[in-house]
Amino acid sequence: MQRAVAAWIPVLGLLLVVVVSAPGNSEVRRVGSLEVTPKIFVNGQKMTFSGRMGASGRQQIRLQYNFGRPGDAWTDVDGFRTFTSSSGSFSFTHPAPAAFNIKYRVVSSKAVTSGYLFTPKSQEAILTFDSGVPGVTGNTVVAGEPFDVTVDTAPKVPFRPDTPPPAFEGRKVELQQRVKVDQWMTVATSSTNAAGTVRFRFTLPTAGEAVFRARQDDYFTDGNKIGWFPSFPTYVRVEPKGP
Repeated sequence: MQRAVAAWIPVLGLLLVVVVSAPGNSEVRRVGSLEVTPKIFVNGQKMTFSGRMGASGRQQIRLQYNFGRPGDAWTDVDGFRTFTSSSGSFSFTHPAPAAFNIKYRVVSSKAVTSGYLFTPKSQEAILTFDSGVPGVTGNTVVAGEPFDVTVDTAPKVPFRPDTPPPAFEGRKVELQQRVKVDQWMTVATSSTNAAGTVRFRFTLPTAGEAVFRARQDDYFTDGNKIGWFPSFPTYVRVEPKGP
C-alpha cells in the first residue's frame, strides 16, 4: 500500500513540511448514500439499512458507530460484515442500537456513507381500568366484581415527544400485582393486538388498595432484540360491595 510522503523543503530560511497524498490512498474515499427505516422505532428494533456506496464493484462493507462525544471515533460494530452488489448498492437488517443519539454509517475500502443519527422512541405502557359497575369510574373497582384492565403499549403521552412507540402485534404482556414493596406476582398473561393493546379481566376479593403494573416481555422475534419493559405502578381503589 502506498503511503503519504512527507517532504522537508527549506524555503527562505524556513522549514516547510509538504504532505503528498499518494494515489490510491485508502483514507480518501468517495461518499455514499444511506437510508434507514422505519423512521419510528425503539431501541433494539430490526432496522433496514439501504443505499449505495460511492463506488461501483462488489465490496465488503462494515457497519460503524459513533457516540458523537468529544474525542469519540468511528468504531466497527463487532461481528458485522456483508457485501454490496456489483453496482455498489446494499440492503441489510440490523437491530437499532441500545442507546440514544448515536450515529451509524457504512464503510468499505472505497467509500463511506454519511452518518445516520438514531432518535428512538421510548417503550411505554399505560393501564386503564373499567369497573363494569355504573357510577364507579377512574382507577376504582368493586370487591368481588370482575373488572377489565386495558394495557396500551403504544400510547401517545401528553408532553412526551418520545411517544408513541410503534405497536408490536403478538408481544407477550403480563399483568402483575404487587405483593410486597419489591415483589410482583403475575396474575394474568396475554398478547397484544395489531394496535399494541391487550385486555385482561380480573377480580379482587376484598376492599382496600391494590397496585398493578404491566410487564412487556422480551421481543426477540423476526430479527428484533427489544428488551422487556415494565409500566409504572398503577394504584387502584377497591370499594366494598354494596348490599
